[in-house]
Amino acid sequence: MSSRLLRCAGLALAICVTASTSTFANTVFFTDRAAWELAIGGAPTTDTFESYPWDHQAGDHLGGSATLKGVKYEVGSEELFGVDSTALTYDDAYLAGQYLEWQNAFPNVLHVTLPVRATAIGFDYGQFYGSVQPFLVSLGTGDTVALRTKAHGYAFFGAVSTEPLTRFSLTSPEFPLIDNLSYAGMSPVPEPGTLLLFASGLAAASRRAWKRRTQARVALGDR
Repeated sequence: MSSRLLRCAGLALAICVTASTSTFANTVFFTDRAAWELAIGGAPTTDTFESYPWDHQAGDHLGGSATLKGVKYEVGSEELFGVDSTALTYDDAYLAGQYLEWQNAFPNVLHVTLPVRATAIGFDYGQFYGSVQPFLVSLGTGDTVALRTKAHGYAFFGAVSTEPLTRFSLTSPEFPLIDNLSYAGMSPVPEPGTLLLFASGLAAASRRAWKRRTQARVALGDR
């Protein structure tokens, strides 16, 4: 009895560890926000960047990093800008409302850290002057996607993955920007103690089931 329970508990623990540390992900990419939201089956958490007091005519200098609603944005030693198009009037005509723009020289990378492990992310991306530029998305799952910005308009990128992620990076020359950052499908990381409790609970449940079966067999034998 004990050896079988130990094998069951060990197997369950191994499955949990494998599921939480696997580096092999199946990821589906989207270029349409409506299709992405339909795929995730619910309303994502979204920051439209409209709730911040950005009103400087050159954009608000946020420094090398900023945390907005739990999401951390980092550009290293250069500059991250919070922009309100009503205050900054020389951006491209397609831009409206507030958005994030970054400049940190070549290769001009923005690192994004989410407050949770998410299985789906999505955002609008573009260029400050509306030019067409390459745009590289590198996900924490190991997936990398090469895109291009649209002329004088936002494009959308979305991803749904079997492997939860907490970080991704965006690389583009010139003056790239993002808006309406969304994430969904939050998946907490099991702590080692949680996994041990799960295994212990499984062993206890198996032991109770074994006792019930044994008692049933004994009762039948007495008849």
